[in-house]
Amino acid sequence: MGDVYKTRAIVLRNIKYGESGKISTFYTESFGLRSYIIRGTHSPRAKIKSAHIQPLSQIEIVGAKSKKGDLHHIRELQMLTHYKQFHNDMKKGAILMFINEVLNLSLKEENGDSALFNFISQQLIQLDQQTEDVANFHLFFMASFTSFLGFAPHLIDKESLEYFDLMGGIQQKNAPSHQYFLDGKLFQNFRKIFNNSHVELENRNMRNNLLDGLIEYYCLHLPNFHEPKSLAVLRTLF
Repeated sequence: MGDVYKTRAIVLRNIKYGESGKISTFYTESFGLRSYIIRGTHSPRAKIKSAHIQPLSQIEIVGAKSKKGDLHHIRELQMLTHYKQFHNDMKKGAILMFINEVLNLSLKEENGDSALFNFISQQLIQLDQQTEDVANFHLFFMASFTSFLGFAPHLIDKESLEYFDLMGGIQQKNAPSHQYFLDGKLFQNFRKIFNNSHVELENRNMRNNLLDGLIEYYCLHLPNFHEPKSLAVLRTLF
């Protein structure tokens, strides 16, 4: 077995391996994406149980690389955060599922990034602890996340630039020659979300249209990004 290391990690996904094992992909603070083989998670004697590696669990691990292949092994695991609301709050649970899909579709880095790791960690804790309405939480998350992914738009409060080109990521005076742009009230709210300003969304249609605009923006700038499956649930709840 290779060198031993310790790092914080956020669980992204699990794939069944054999009768009782899993191959789990974590986003680690020190190394970016890494995959781990975990055996016997359903055994009463297992040190690492399925409950420890639920999607978006925040953990600290002592790991080591296998001598064969790219998989890693976990020697020790400690839970860092115990969420309190996700299992009992349907709306927060739905947003958590959506964020998990967005992360899985977006994160490709195989290098550590403490700033990105801390952003994700803090956002998850904030969602769990937030007492006010969470209906717009996923919108602000997607907007802030673009800064770490490298395609945050340059937005200014200038009335003459009333169109936003989703492909170019810029405001402009006239409508683009293609179909991927926002204007009117939708663009105004889009700009407020990215400026982290308070936004009053008149109805469910406006919120869903804004979410569609954000997803379109991601699709245009991230290879292989597509509409998350959990989107239908969010549209129903919010």
